[in-house]
Order: sequence, then structure tokens, then C-alpha cells
Amino acid sequence: MIKIYRLQDTAFTHADVVNLFKDSFAQWTENGLGSILLQFTPSEFAEKTIDAIVLVAVDDEKNILAGTTTMTIHHSKNERWAYHKYLAVKPDYKCKGIASQLLRSCIDIATNSEYGYILSNTSVDARWSVNWHLKNGFKKVGYYSTTTSNYFSYRFRYQLKSPSIWNCSFFTDIVFCFSYLKTRAMRKRDGGLTWFGNSVIKVLGFLKIL
Repeated sequence: MIKIYRLQDTAFTHADVVNLFKDSFAQWTENGLGSILLQFTPSEFAEKTIDAIVLVAVDDEKNILAGTTTMTIHHSKNERWAYHKYLAVKPDYKCKGIASQLLRSCIDIATNSEYGYILSNTSVDARWSVNWHLKNGFKKVGYYSTTTSNYFSYRFRYQLKSPSIWNCSFFTDIVFCFSYLKTRAMRKRDGGLTWFGNSVIKVLGFLKIL
């Protein structure tokens, strides 16, 4: 039976979680995708999550770390919100609902703490992950790239508080389209600036001088 715990309440360590990342994202490497999770050392992961909630899915019968996810807490104006990240499931345990079980625990924690919403992201090319987010109630609200990866990513939002304009699909579609057009015009897959992006930056810099 799979049960969800906070990492500090188990005998597993940050090193165990980092090893799980390597197992879980091996297929990404085979498909030419990079991930910041594959670059973490145990100490770096511990530092990154020092103020975060790290959840682990444990097969209690076999004492195996089957999955993990992390939720970081942020503040925006008068509202608190969470970022769902570092989701990974051991290959032998995939397609068994463990990722959704971890997410449900995050949603329960965020709801009980009265957070307004949860953000998450994944590679555009990771079709399983994209479909998983949509299946679990997330809406696409952003499109971006960063210098820590070699791919474009979707940003998703799970609205916890209602009523909210973020529950309106028409509104989120507009927000996503604007983000998509802006990113494709300004950024490359690796987060670098396009020719157009460089030109815009130069013009803005020139206008500031004036």
C-alpha cells in the first residue's frame, strides 16, 4: 500500500529523493530533454527545499520510495499561493495513480492553509505530464523557457478559491495565448533571446537613455 508522508517523517533522505529523480527522468535524457532535477546533489536539493514541503509516496510493505513532490509557499499581494514542483515517480510505480495521490495531498494542505491557487509547470514535449496536469484540473496559463533547461514549458494553474476569473476558460485561454506569442517572439528553447528579443531589449535600453 502506498502512503504519503512528509520527508522528515520518514527514514528516507534528500539523497534518496535525488536518486529517485535520476531513475524517474532517465527517459527524458534518452529523448534529448534536460531537467534541473538531474543536476541536483543531495545538499543542493536540501537547500532548495529548506522552507518547502517535501512529500514522499512510500510503499510501506516493501519500504520503497515510490514517488515524491515538493510544494513551495509564496506571497502575492494579500494572497498566499503554492508552487507544485519536483514531481517524480519511480519507473516501476508509474501509471498507478501515485502522482495524482501526491498532488491530492498538496491540494489538501494548500486548501487547509487557505492558499489561493497552485502553480505548476512541465515541458511542452512531455505529453504525459501535460495531459496529467489537464486531467487533474490544471489550466494552461503560460508558456516560457529558461536558461536551466533546453525546452519550452507550459505553466499551469489550479484555482483553489472561488469565485475567481481564473476559473473562466475563456480568460485563461487569452492569458495563455498572450504568453505564448510573447515567448515565441522573444525567447529560444534554451531561454536565450531571439533576434527580435535582442532588438526589443536594445530599443528599450535606448529609450531609457533618452
